Amino acid sequence: MKARWHSLSNGHWLHVWELRQRRFEAEGRWGPITLLLCAMALLLGIQNPLLYGMAPGFDASLFAAMGKMWADGDVLYRDMLDIKGPVIFLLDAIGYKLGGFPGIALFETALLAWGLNNSYRALALLGIAPLARLASLLAVISLCGYRYYYGNMTEDYTLCLALIVQLPFVRLLVSGRFSWSQAWLPAVTFGLIAMMRLNNGAFWGAWYATLFLGWCWQGRWQDGLKLFVSALFGIGVVAGPLVFYFWQQGVLENFWFYSFAIFMGQSYGSGFSPLVGSVGLLRTGLILLLPLALYVLHRWHHATPQAEPTVGKSLVAVMLFGALFGVIANSVSGHIFDHYDQLYLA
Repeated sequence: MKARWHSLSNGHWLHVWELRQRRFEAEGRWGPITLLLCAMALLLGIQNPLLYGMAPGFDASLFAAMGKMWADGDVLYRDMLDIKGPVIFLLDAIGYKLGGFPGIALFETALLAWGLNNSYRALALLGIAPLARLASLLAVISLCGYRYYYGNMTEDYTLCLALIVQLPFVRLLVSGRFSWSQAWLPAVTFGLIAMMRLNNGAFWGAWYATLFLGWCWQGRWQDGLKLFVSALFGIGVVAGPLVFYFWQQGVLENFWFYSFAIFMGQSYGSGFSPLVGSVGLLRTGLILLLPLALYVLHRWHHATPQAEPTVGKSLVAVMLFGALFGVIANSVSGHIFDHYDQLYLA
């Protein structure tokens, strides 16, 4: 018993876990870590009052109610209004169809579990050690819990979708060339974000800017152009059916105004304010972690001879573009809300 306690206290069990996890992954056994990551997602998801049929408060309750109404046959932007794009209500309508208000919470939790598993594998593709991968995802979940607004906010879904597309984005980066088999998922999720709340697409902007500029710098203009076209394709795939639906229902003008136009020309909030947009970067402490993360990335790059030189530089670019675009995204409304900070976590 004393020996077991000593093993736990000196952290030897972590070393044992990492060795076993490396062996599992070498054998293609991803089941145990998948279950662990799903449990992490559930630990955050059980905070959502919708899981218990209760109202989460704030905007999330309105989104759930409007999702229910849309699922029940009412028309968005005619029978109910809010200043958001239609995708947040579409996601809630899907969740409600799956299992009522608890279905909305479970649907969001499932997306988060998918995202954590994809991000874990993305880090594995970069050669990051299993324990470091798990610790980084725990940090994301912890910070998310610190800024958690009871779920069902546009920022919550943005984080889930961003975690999901880490894997195809990293695959595009590591392969060094464009591939539709990897590009379609980032493109479609970018379309979902654009039709939910456009400024929430900071993460996608960071990856697209890094890959496009990197490939163009290497003279791979065709890959860069295909990447650009794929992003437009994703927006079109999502926006096309929605635009047709709202045109058919005679509410196309309302859709445009409440999804986009109201945010233009200072008609919403206090106008564009970079100072306000920087608050989240400071308040989450990420401005303190950014230099450390860049240093760790630098050490990782030099300690991993097999890594392509462009991979390390590109990851630095993603982080810097992400911080910059995150500030811009949070500057649009001129408001300071806790849940806005989640845009920095991806």
